[in-house]
Formats: sequence, structure tokens, C-alpha cells
Amino acid sequence: NTAFGAVADEQEEPTRTEFSRIQVEVQLGRTIEDSLRTAAARVQSEDLPWVADAIEIHRETGGDVADLLDGIAATVRERERVRGQIKVLSAEGRISGLVLVLMPFILAGVTYVAAPDYLAELTDSTAGRWMIFGASADMLIGVVWILRIVRLRY
Repeated sequence: NTAFGAVADEQEEPTRTEFSRIQVEVQLGRTIEDSLRTAAARVQSEDLPWVADAIEIHRETGGDVADLLDGIAATVRERERVRGQIKVLSAEGRISGLVLVLMPFILAGVTYVAAPDYLAELTDSTAGRWMIFGASADMLIGVVWILRIVRLRY
């Protein structure tokens, strides 16, 4: 509980508030594990339940809690590093998708400025409007497809 107080004193918001709340809950009789799990649900953390599980296992088995928490911290840092790499590597796909979505509109705008009558063939006829509708539907399907490709679950 003293460690939670030290974290609450030394960290910035919102960490300070959450760890202060955990410390108060523990002082009022709640277990550290339950307080950590509640805090994890409040802040929607994927990593805080690991800490709660590790502390609970440590209580049952014993051992050096500092080494245990160092290991968890290293794991959390590595996960964040991998998340950053995934975000960087998927950026090319996201930018490609953005370019592919914007390109028809940019070309239509340039064409309209350069030769307005050229687009009239497409917008004034029923077949042209159906073609625009079909192309828009295909573009929407492509956007969804690209977003699913570049969104990785880890």
C-alpha cells in the first residue's frame, strides 16, 4: 500500500488520482487485486489486470515482488513498443487508402475546372448517374476492405 502511495505522490494526472483512489480503497479494507481490477475497468487498461493477477499469485506463492513488477513493466513496455511499430508499418496502408479515396474527387474537380462540359456527359444522363452510384458503392467497399486490412488485432 505504501508503494501505491508513492506512485500517487510522484506521478502526474491521471495516474496520481487513480493510485490515490486505489490506496484509499485498500485502507478501507478492499483487496489490492480488487482495487486494481476496478481501476483497470475505469481507465480501460489492458495491462493493469496483469498487475492484479501477478500480485494475487505473488501473495499465494511468495517471492520477490519487485522482480515480479519489473518483469511486468518490461512486458508492458515491450507491448507498447510493438504497438508503435504496428502503427508505423500500417501507416502506408492507411495513406494508400486515403489517396485512393480522394483521387477520384480530385480528378473530378480538376476535370470540372478544366472542361466542365466533359463531366456533363456523366452527370446529365441516367446511365452516368448509375455509373457514379456504382463507383461510389465500390469505393465504399474498398474503404471498408482497406480499413480491415490495416487494422491489426494484437
